[in-house]
Amino acid sequence: MDLRARVIYIAVMSPNRPTSLEHASFDELPPPSTASVHPPGPPPLARAC
Repeated sequence: MDLRARVIYIAVMSPNRPTSLEHASFDELPPPSTASVHPPGPPPLARAC
């Protein structure tokens, strides 16, 4: 039971993991660059994405 649930969880998280990682990378890159030019710039950009 636990093993099956774990496999399902990993299978469901597998496709979400790369997306989450890419999103975090993209979110981490724009903040510093945009924050330097416009502080209120990063929030809307991350929300639009």
